[in-house]
Amino acid sequence: MRRSLFILSLPRSLSTRVYRIARQALALQRPSWTHNGEILNHDLFALSKWPNLLDEGHKYVTRENDPGRFARIQEFLDQATRPTGMIYKDVVHPFVLAEWRGLEAFCVLKIERDLVEVAEAMLRHGWAYPRAAAPRNDPSLRSPGSRFARLYLWSTLARRLMRVRWHMRLTAWLCRDAVLKGLILAERTLARLPGETVSFDDLVADEEVLRAALRRLYPEIEVPALRYIDEKFVQRREAALQRRNTRRHRRLAERITALRSTLPIC
Repeated sequence: MRRSLFILSLPRSLSTRVYRIARQALALQRPSWTHNGEILNHDLFALSKWPNLLDEGHKYVTRENDPGRFARIQEFLDQATRPTGMIYKDVVHPFVLAEWRGLEAFCVLKIERDLVEVAEAMLRHGWAYPRAAAPRNDPSLRSPGSRFARLYLWSTLARRLMRVRWHMRLTAWLCRDAVLKGLILAERTLARLPGETVSFDDLVADEEVLRAALRRLYPEIEVPALRYIDEKFVQRREAALQRRNTRRHRRLAERITALRSTLPIC
């Protein structure tokens, strides 16, 4: 039986579409108890209330910030995964997977996307969970008298007066630097992992890129032609490309560049 496949990426990197296409092309089985193979995303478990905007579960856990939970998640992976015949995906626990010895038994497909675009999409959705991976001494999270702390208090008090989605977006922007630092560290961690790597820009431009990557991972399989670039896909792709020319995108790129230099390279 063929080896199982793990698809890894930062969020908002086309991983769900790639997962579905790869599962069909390779005739691999999915874990039925979670959505789109995300076996480490508590929010998507069959027993979770979904969508639940107020309970994100634990994500971006690191050994340094939560060693006990880090070890338990790795034990969960040992017990919940099968090294043959299955396909899994993860975008919420890159640090756990990077140190999980069991990953050696899997084929690994990594998707790389420009970090600015990832961060922009996550902040727009109000997903602040990468802040959990920021260094514990991060100023925006440490100082109770900081501007972040005061504004966060006000945003919490304002929850009753505003929609949940807007509260999530405000929270994400108030701790933006911590979110960006967590994403930078996650990007570096994924880059060190062995596996077949494909670029987001290449995936959205040419269907053959994904097929070639799957053929390299599974040379014994005749991977069929893949079709996913349709008119709707092209429209979304063009909209994403246009956002690269906005002032917001440029300012976020400048901030990420500045923050990269503040984080140690391990």
